[in-house]
Amino acid sequence: MGIIFQAFFLIPSLTIIDNICLPKLFRNEDKKKRREEGMELLKRFGILEQAYKFPSELSGGQKQRASIARSLINKPGIIFADEPVGNLDSASATNVMAILKELNEVDKKTIILVTHEPNHLPYGDRNIFMKDGKLIREEVHKEKRPLLPVVTATPKIEADKRSPELEMLLRSFQGMHQEEVATLLMPYKIKQLMFHIFSEITEEQVKITEGFLQEYLFQNLNRDQLNTMLDTEMALGGASWNARRADSFSHRVDDLVMLARKIKEKPSEEVASLSAYLNQFFDLKLNEEHMIRFQSLLHERLENKTDLEGLDHLLDLAWKNGGLGMHKFTAERVAREVEMICLIKY
Repeated sequence: MGIIFQAFFLIPSLTIIDNICLPKLFRNEDKKKRREEGMELLKRFGILEQAYKFPSELSGGQKQRASIARSLINKPGIIFADEPVGNLDSASATNVMAILKELNEVDKKTIILVTHEPNHLPYGDRNIFMKDGKLIREEVHKEKRPLLPVVTATPKIEADKRSPELEMLLRSFQGMHQEEVATLLMPYKIKQLMFHIFSEITEEQVKITEGFLQEYLFQNLNRDQLNTMLDTEMALGGASWNARRADSFSHRVDDLVMLARKIKEKPSEEVASLSAYLNQFFDLKLNEEHMIRFQSLLHERLENKTDLEGLDHLLDLAWKNGGLGMHKFTAERVAREVEMICLIKY
């Protein structure tokens, strides 16, 4: 069985061709032969020129095509695709779904696709619906169904008719009432509403940025490269942030990661650096006496003698009771910042 992951899971230190051929190592096959087969797959999926690049140099769509090629290198009859387009922009997602459709119809591979996307349902001959780990419904379609059409123009909507988008959803969820579809889509609507109101970047940009952060944390990108990728247009493989936001974000990430790595190497010696960073970043204006106690509380967290809630409580606790007497909101922000640094250092 071949597996396609949502997060790609390409090995950062290997070239794309080596990633693709890796499963064949366990079969002790001839190196030249397995490389030729790998190159054929790269050529088929339009990424032959990426063969000797590293994963950090590819876009999300190219990485997933490489992941598909890797899943096919041992010629499996079954492909398990776990949210294969979850980290991709809409254009790349369409491309990957077209590849999976071809593998099923032309190569006669059985595709087991895990997805939360309603518009993927027409791809399936058999749809299994699950909720909380339990099977709630199963549909078998003996004939291929047409894929959902792309609405290219805004149609006129009569007062007594449903919108075309809702009609398409209802066709996908045959047998379900409009109210049931609305309930099913509630988590998606909530997520999109939160992005719309509270974030200046789209969900698509967030997914792309997550991929870049992964490469940065694996040390395949440095701060300047992260900054450049964030500021690059999506069509060129970037996240389409503006320059100011990209610069601010990449510096913020770099500050946190560098500090976390120092603390990991010498936790007891870096408490002073951590306290100085927090004092400056949050403009705490701590005097010498308060700074000494602050460092003591931070040391307890770094030594795992307390947790997020415990540190938050101690920072908010009155000075006379052994705390630091911070404003509640400030204490929460500082505690969360420390917790993020602790998470990064693992």
